[in-house]
Amino acid sequence: MQAPSESFPVLGFVGVVSQMGGALLLVALFWLLRRLVLRREYFSAWSVSWAAIAVAIGAVVIRYMLMPQIIGSSLDERHPITLSLYFIYQTCKGVALVYLVRGTLMYVTGSTAALRATRRLWVAAVSFALISTWVSHTGLNEMVVWQSVVAVPALGYCALALFRLPGPRRTRGSMATGAGFALLSALWLMYAVTFIIVIERPADGASGWALQFARLNPYFDITVDLLLGYGMILTLLEDAKHEVDDAQAELRLTHDRLRRAALTDSLTDSLNRRAFADGVGLEVVRATFGTVVMADIDNLKRTNDRHGHSIGDQLIRYCAEVLRRELRSYDKLYR
Repeated sequence: MQAPSESFPVLGFVGVVSQMGGALLLVALFWLLRRLVLRREYFSAWSVSWAAIAVAIGAVVIRYMLMPQIIGSSLDERHPITLSLYFIYQTCKGVALVYLVRGTLMYVTGSTAALRATRRLWVAAVSFALISTWVSHTGLNEMVVWQSVVAVPALGYCALALFRLPGPRRTRGSMATGAGFALLSALWLMYAVTFIIVIERPADGASGWALQFARLNPYFDITVDLLLGYGMILTLLEDAKHEVDDAQAELRLTHDRLRRAALTDSLTDSLNRRAFADGVGLEVVRATFGTVVMADIDNLKRTNDRHGHSIGDQLIRYCAEVLRRELRSYDKLYR
């Protein structure tokens, strides 16, 4: 399938197909990682952004590749179907920017606000798409310029927010994602310059380099998009690893507390009979000589009967403290 050159001056056939495949690949990867997204709303927002980008590219594919094959000729730029596809394209690109910014803010601030937090941005994205679609008389080239006006500051803000994270939260994943946002912002700035040159000076020989750069924009997009997407995935995996490490640390602490409770006498804070039977604390004397001294408190029952068990417990604790003061560092006291 070959797109007509007169109706498809900027985006090459192979480039758009590759860009569409890259976007779908990212959507698939983000969907496969959905089990790691629990309590990570920022990754869900980024997932929505990649899905919106895939839909936007799909609108371009329909406009420049499928529709000419279906109707047998290229549609006029002001045709209702063309305007509808352009509107979908611009809206999805706007929504993608909204969720890229929203996901970054969620990651940086730890906020888990729901869709209501982006409602105004949704309205702004749709309004921007409606206006830019209506006033763009030269088609897709002019729309890219309109997008750059919003994309450059939005993506630059995302990069700056990630680069300014405090030291403990500055990871390889966050830095890679920030670098991806920075590259994408710089790329969109280049798009703004080159596409303006292509629109304003189409027959000028000096615009040849700009036209060549514009024709290669799908390849630039897919390269930087994949870098950004894998940076986001690395950020998610690092975040999940930190949570697993924290859970394992808590589990070890709980295990130590339970083990101590199982092997320690709560009254005297000395090792109990089970600890003695298991040889806990006797590691030093396993390969050498040792001595076991057994002591008994006489008339403990009489003390309990006459003065109460609380006094008997105090007596036991006192005897344990007396014995403990006479022990060496490697001696052990069991009850």
